[in-house]
Amino acid sequence: LARVLDIAELAQAKVVLVGDAMQLQPIQAGAAFRAITERIGFAELAGVRRQHQQWAREASRLFARGEVEQGLDVYA
Repeated sequence: LARVLDIAELAQAKVVLVGDAMQLQPIQAGAAFRAITERIGFAELAGVRRQHQQWAREASRLFARGEVEQGLDVYA
């Protein structure tokens, strides 16, 4: 990642990293994405646009917060 950022800087390019530090943890040493968010901050997408019905949006929010059982209850 450091090499990519160095090249982008030389090219005066903008780099946008997209990810979720709460998802799968890195296998190797270091958590680059988490370290970057802790140092420089992040923007968070909070709105759900994929689902059109309110109940489906609520289920997605529950899944995102790790409340899987409650999310499945909404579908039931």
